[in-house]
Amino acid sequence: MTKEEIIKQYEMAVEGGELIAPFMGEDEKELYEMLKAGLSALRPVTREQVEKMRGKFFQAGIDDVAQDTWRCSRCLVQEFGNIQGINFCPSCGAPMTDEAVDMVMNRLEALRDE
Repeated sequence: MTKEEIIKQYEMAVEGGELIAPFMGEDEKELYEMLKAGLSALRPVTREQVEKMRGKFFQAGIDDVAQDTWRCSRCLVQEFGNIQGINFCPSCGAPMTDEAVDMVMNRLEALRDE
């Protein structure tokens, strides 16, 4: 059985659970939620999901030594100085540029293909 066939069978089991979910007891609902989480882990990550992780640097003001103060929109940690050429937030690792999003997608595709 191929990975795609396994995922299809898994999807059918989860979708079947959706039909009977209103009639499940608490234990069955917990198992069903675990099956749904497992299904999302089997599906490949989409570019839209990576884009949701994306942050942006914004200028937070000027500090006492006249250096620009920049913050990441995801973690709000300050980064001082020139931010040109920085693809990922040094604090939280969020992709900050289109190039960074492409890097993340390439890494995830390589992992999926292994």
